[in-house]
Amino acid sequence: MPSVDRPGVKGVYVELPETLLTDARAFAADRGEKFNRVVAEALRRHMAYPPPKPEPQPEPAPVPLPSGAEEPAATKKPATKKGKK
Repeated sequence: MPSVDRPGVKGVYVELPETLLTDARAFAADRGEKFNRVVAEALRRHMAYPPPKPEPQPEPAPVPLPSGAEEPAATKKPATKKGKK
């Protein structure tokens, strides 16, 4: 974290796998760039060209109950009363 506050700049704590952090720091050093600048540019690029959104997972099929077993009370449908006409 910077020791001096700069206008328009916020600090953030992010947990990264150690190997990713090491590789990213080496990448920045090899290019003669600051680590923060490399991370900021990677985030901008990722948001400008995002990967496809993950497909929603289908709901699992219901498991048939053994014969004679009752549904739990929370999943039972309320009984409907037929009114007189």
